[in-house]
Amino acid sequence: MKRVFALIIGVFFVLTAQSQNKSDSVRDTKGEQHEFALHGAGGLSMLNYFPIEGKQHLGLGGGGGLSSTYFFNQRWGLSLGVELMTYHTRYTVDNFSSGYPAFDDEENFDFQYTLNNYTENQRAVLLNIPLMMRAQIPIDEKKDFYVAFGGKLSLPITASYSSTAQELISWGYYPPAALELRDPEFRAFGTFTDVQSSGKLNFSTAAFVPSVEVGIKWYLNTKCALYTGIYADYGLTNLSKSSSPMVEYAKVINYADNSNMNPINSVLVATHNNADMAHKVVPFAAGIKLSLAFGNYKYKQPTPTPTSVKRAPLLPKKDTVGKDTAAVGDKSLNPRSFQPQQDARQYNILGTVDGYSLTSSKLDRKKQAKLEQVVTYLKAHPDVRIVCVGFTCNTQSEDKSYKQGLKRAQLVRDYLIKQGISRNRVRIRSYGQLQPLVPNKTKKNKLRNRRVEVQMVTTKGKKSDDTTTTSKPKATTQTKKSTTK
Repeated sequence: MKRVFALIIGVFFVLTAQSQNKSDSVRDTKGEQHEFALHGAGGLSMLNYFPIEGKQHLGLGGGGGLSSTYFFNQRWGLSLGVELMTYHTRYTVDNFSSGYPAFDDEENFDFQYTLNNYTENQRAVLLNIPLMMRAQIPIDEKKDFYVAFGGKLSLPITASYSSTAQELISWGYYPPAALELRDPEFRAFGTFTDVQSSGKLNFSTAAFVPSVEVGIKWYLNTKCALYTGIYADYGLTNLSKSSSPMVEYAKVINYADNSNMNPINSVLVATHNNADMAHKVVPFAAGIKLSLAFGNYKYKQPTPTPTSVKRAPLLPKKDTVGKDTAAVGDKSLNPRSFQPQQDARQYNILGTVDGYSLTSSKLDRKKQAKLEQVVTYLKAHPDVRIVCVGFTCNTQSEDKSYKQGLKRAQLVRDYLIKQGISRNRVRIRSYGQLQPLVPNKTKKNKLRNRRVEVQMVTTKGKKSDDTTTTSKPKATTQTKKSTTK
């Protein structure tokens, strides 16, 4: 069991290290600070012990409860809860004999007994109070890998047993006379068949139970998530204290007189040759756990701050705002067709959407999440105008790259408009493969270069007339030469 715990925790830390290289898209930990969950669990659930004689058999059990988790950051949280769990164990022994000194109201003797084909069922209900450290690693925008580890305080609520012996044989040996009596029954000596007993178990000690759980957290929507995992609990504290022989002489007398006294005690509290019949009774459970959690699950990029970039501006000094600056296939505004004004404007990047496949322009949920802070910023600054600029890698031709970049920029613009940003504030532009962020030497670099930048446009000095349509800029000789090369 210790090896299992160590293996699970080791795998988690390896995954944590690997996840550092993943995308910057993370969940809004502010919204996810508190989480409330209802859970149910089931599988192997038993009172584990090591009997001197006989065998114990695995039992099934389960339960449910609720918990509350506070997340310190996007990965780590602390969970406190409460749950009720049931435990079931079956004990069997084909033949068991023992004895001890007794007194029959007249003289001392040795009381001896044998149990044949004995079966005992034990049941317990424990109230568990788990305190767990919880960690989660994003797999993608819809699910996380999670691990929880910690301990539970187990408080016994109720415990009982029921048993059946096909045959109970008892007799007495009187040393002074070297006499062995196997009858009469009213003195508890004889053979009794189909002997049934039942009773309560006195578990008065709370147990400490280390616990671990691993699985997948599925985000159903922005308010609800489903945990599917496996768990294992193993107690360290002995719940039971042995104090009685398996078969008590006085109880057998009452049983023989038909007074309904249960003659057989549970193996969990019985002694044999001054030793416990069951060594160290602890709760053990392992199985499947399902939790329905409620919180505020929101995806976003880390809060962006406009970052100044030293790059030739992507727009001429005057252009049309509020309309598409170019349609796919229209080369009139291809950045290679004009000489940019080097000092007319400054450009600040508000957000970047990257990771497109080669021919895809789709703006999926993960890419939309990267634009949430852009939307928030634009709504807070209604005077800011932006341009969505598409870039590609160098895998395709320049003409196809230009069209692909423009199409991606159009879809980003359309998404921003749907989020409430005025069309008059948004332009689009494509630079194709002309301005890579990193050299197009690896697949990873090409993924970074296939991007759309949302750039804030400001004007130095006199404000330009953004509503005036200008003619097509003329390409300079310098630009033509660079294009020819």
